[in-house]
Amino acid sequence: MVPSASFNCNRKTALLPEHVSTCALNSAQTEATSCNAVAIRVERERLAVAGGMLTLDAQRLQDVDGIKLYKATWAKQSRGYKVELCHGVLAVFTGHIIHAKNVDDAVASARKKLKSLFNKAMKTWATLDDDYQDGTCQDNACTLDVTSEDARKTGASAREIEAWCHAVGIDTSLKAAPVRCVLKALSLRPDPKPLMAVNEAIERCIPKADV
Repeated sequence: MVPSASFNCNRKTALLPEHVSTCALNSAQTEATSCNAVAIRVERERLAVAGGMLTLDAQRLQDVDGIKLYKATWAKQSRGYKVELCHGVLAVFTGHIIHAKNVDDAVASARKKLKSLFNKAMKTWATLDDDYQDGTCQDNACTLDVTSEDARKTGASAREIEAWCHAVGIDTSLKAAPVRCVLKALSLRPDPKPLMAVNEAIERCIPKADV
């Protein structure tokens, strides 16, 4: 019997051992190649371990309000030594990662967390602003401005910075904007990276303001 050139591994006919071995080898090679591609994809996005859970696959979806979204599969520890396999969506923003069942849940949870971070930034800024207003902080080296350097530290590109500033009416030619103005703009158009930039500015001033 001469094997056909169009030999099908799924044919339900008696196969010679060498044919079976060839099919198994080809299947193993295909699976290994696929697994390698997935591993590279996950590692490229720096999601191998996300939120304390092992990411098995992550495919990028369309961003929402600066929040990165991924269709993902991850493993988490269940009861005892059991491992549970989960399928859903990851939301990634400002150093935070949220696991959710679907896109809507992921975005809702991310927005809730961002609102919490925004309120915290508002509270800290108000304390700093009071210190500047009553003269407690006299260090001229620290200003309550968000600079382009603060924005770059968040990983935002020049194009992203300009696009958001133009959308909220902030003049990028000045290279800096008062924290007050940026927070007001964030209340109207939330975005993780400008919020991170505000936190960079606040962190820069906190030690000098003795808050």
